[in-house]
Amino acid sequence: MKTNAPKTIPLSQILPETPTLLMGAGPVPIPKEVAFAHSKVINHLGETMNTIVDELKVMAQYVFQTDSNKIFGVSGPASASMEMAITALLWPGRKVLVLNLGTFSARFAELARGVGANVNELHPAPMSPFSLSDVKKELELHQYDV
Repeated sequence: MKTNAPKTIPLSQILPETPTLLMGAGPVPIPKEVAFAHSKVINHLGETMNTIVDELKVMAQYVFQTDSNKIFGVSGPASASMEMAITALLWPGRKVLVLNLGTFSARFAELARGVGANVNELHPAPMSPFSLSDVKKELELHQYDV
């Protein structure tokens, strides 16, 4: 049996004309230059990508205030970086202190439990930051690997 090609709506008629929003920890408008860059396909092993990565390293050195050229980028969501950090530093029996302020720090605790680490969570008062004295007190009471 032959199936006819479906009638579809062109993508140009589906996508909004208003500026796109990045719906992460935002919403944040995506600048035209960024949206334009996303419309290009480049060789991930070519000179253009090498230049982009070199520029990102320079910017990361500034952001992290370091002269080190050991900048490691992760091509993936922040959760991928979190999982990489957890699985590199923790395993069954290791002790970790998680300063839990909410969703993302709770995810650190969940990932740490997932690899078998002993997790202790410190929670601040509602709608408050951690106090340095509370963290110092916890570190004096218990020995942590991470």
